Amino acid sequence: MPAPNLQQEVQKKIKTDAEKDDIRKRWQDRKLEKDINRRLTIHPEANKSELLDNVRAAKSILRYFPNTKIYIRGHILKEGVKNPEYLINGLIGDRKGIRSSKGVTAGFKKAIVQKCTVVVIDLDMHQVKNKCTQLAKYIHWRHADFNNGNIISCYVVKNDSAVLITAAEIEKGEEAIISEFKKMDLQS
Repeated sequence: MPAPNLQQEVQKKIKTDAEKDDIRKRWQDRKLEKDINRRLTIHPEANKSELLDNVRAAKSILRYFPNTKIYIRGHILKEGVKNPEYLINGLIGDRKGIRSSKGVTAGFKKAIVQKCTVVVIDLDMHQVKNKCTQLAKYIHWRHADFNNGNIISCYVVKNDSAVLITAAEIEKGEEAIISEFKKMDLQS
């Protein structure tokens, strides 16, 4: 009698559609994780104290923006040298873990001093629970930074999801920013 086909054996073990869906989802998750890891590069001398948070935020961005590449930069230990964490599609960016919506202003100002054109607002770092209307208002108040080219884009990261705010959303107003936030289930 010939040896049974391995695929037939596996199919016999999968009894329900739920099990098939679960296997399919795990396979897709594995493929996505492999793709994310391909688009994320980490410098060997990246800041070890912030590496886990930097990787978590970067993976959230990469999960939602499949054409994006992120490089976590090396940490430079020289007085007066700024250390933005990321190169996102070739642009210098920094992750800002804010404690409230009011932290947006300080985060943008610090990023500009560091010569960043991308700001990553990390709402997970301090478990920020602000309403999206407040957050949208504070980001919209930074319209001059977008208009004069100091800031090109702002990613907002929360619960493994991310949205991108650009000058186009800023130009349309707070409602356009809120609309982006609703994609990641931020509270109204």
